[in-house]
Amino acid sequence: MTDHTPPVLVAMCGIPFAGKSTLARRLAVHCGWPIVAVDAIVEELSIDLGEHAGDQGAWAMAMAEGNHRLRALLAAGESVVYDTANHTRRNRDRCRRIAIQAEATFRLVWVDVPVDVARDRLLVNRRIADREDVPDPAFRYIVDSFEPPLDEPDVVCWRPGMEIEDVIRER
Repeated sequence: MTDHTPPVLVAMCGIPFAGKSTLARRLAVHCGWPIVAVDAIVEELSIDLGEHAGDQGAWAMAMAEGNHRLRALLAAGESVVYDTANHTRRNRDRCRRIAIQAEATFRLVWVDVPVDVARDRLLVNRRIADREDVPDPAFRYIVDSFEPPLDEPDVVCWRPGMEIEDVIRER
């Protein structure tokens, strides 16, 4: 009989410019896991955030592709980091169902920063163009519709100074 360690799905959660992508990359490098990044999928699908910021159909297409990639990686026994806002309980529960179906361990990493800090980062990014811009309507939509995962299971609330191991450690 072989010892089988189930794959892990680490799903990021937070408002734009909270630091989710930065932390997701750190996690992926530390663990040697792939990242499924909805921002990258949006770019691959040529979704213009300026034009489609409020277009739920365009976002649904990107999210569906992200979920497809998650399922494929987990089915192959690979652990994965899912980099997206996961701003609603519904989105996070969908990730949980994907993990359960794959018999994977699930962790939700909430990168909780104040809106004014995230907004300042957004404005700095517009000056230095370090990453793709998030148009004001998209930023406001996510901030206004964000549902904090306060009463949800498997949540790690990321704070500055935490170690990567704090995210992946068994609970």
